[in-house]
Parts: sequence; structure tokens; C-alpha cells
Amino acid sequence: MKAIARVGFAAVTGTLLAAAASADYNKPLGASLHAGIFWTSSQTASSFEGPRWFDLGGDFKLNELNYDAKTGSSGYTTLSLDWYGKGGFSNIPVMYNYVIRKDQLYYSAGAGIGFSHQSSLTGSTSNTDFDYGFGIGYDFIKDKTPIFAELKYFGCSRPQLSGFALVGGFRF
Repeated sequence: MKAIARVGFAAVTGTLLAAAASADYNKPLGASLHAGIFWTSSQTASSFEGPRWFDLGGDFKLNELNYDAKTGSSGYTTLSLDWYGKGGFSNIPVMYNYVIRKDQLYYSAGAGIGFSHQSSLTGSTSNTDFDYGFGIGYDFIKDKTPIFAELKYFGCSRPQLSGFALVGGFRF
């Protein structure tokens, strides 16, 4: 069953990435998809599953908040959804974020809830936790396709699920 879910998830992700790659940058939808590597900051989780995990996610722009013509900076809010994990450890943070952008460089901060799963020697638990995050990223334009690289920190009320992610993705 897990193999079928993974293949289905990969097929949907591939279709969305192909659609993003062919999107016209002049008419963006305000959405993005990304994938990358997550490094757990927990020795406990690292000893079970290793320090490098997988991260996959996306966000959707909710609204523009302000634009400063003097500095060329703008602000907006997004709703983001990520999944990161490996083996018996995973988290799905759903966060409301504030993004500040100046040219191609942007910063983000957000908070929300996370749906976590973690294993231990005595079994596994699933919980709903407080999650927060910070990020810094840079946008590139490649053949009219907006792509980006971002360094993110995911914080969770369960320290085993906190850490850094380096991701790359598409905007459409």
C-alpha cells in the first residue's frame, strides 16, 4: 500500500511540476511547489533515521499587504503545506506566513499546526502540535519559468521534528 501511495504522490507531483514549468510567468497564480532535503536537529531522531530526510511542499499567496515604492519592497501572506520525514518520523506543518520581498530576495516567518508522527522503542505516536518557521530565499527566472532556492527552519513543539531544509522549486 505504501508503494502505491508513493507512486501516486510522485505522479501528481510530476504533473504539477510540468504544469508549473510550462506556466506563463506574466500571469502567475501565486502558488509554488518545492522539494529538498531536511536536516533534523535532534540526535534522537537522527540516530533512528539518519540526519537527512526528504521535504516536499508548496504554498499559495493569499493577499498583497503593502508595497514601498522607495525601497522596492513588498509584503504578502501565504498559506503553506509541507511534508518532511523519513522512516518512522514525519511532520506535516500547515502554516500562515508573512513574506517580505525586495527584488528577487525574500524572507518569511509563519506559524500554524503540524500533524506529526514519531517512532520510539516503545511504539509510535501521532499528534497535533504547534509549528513555526522562518525562511530566506532567492528567485531566478529560467526561460520564463520562475524558480527559487530557499533555506527554511521548521520548528515544532516536538524537538525531534525541528530542523533546517534546503529546497528548490517552481512558481506558477
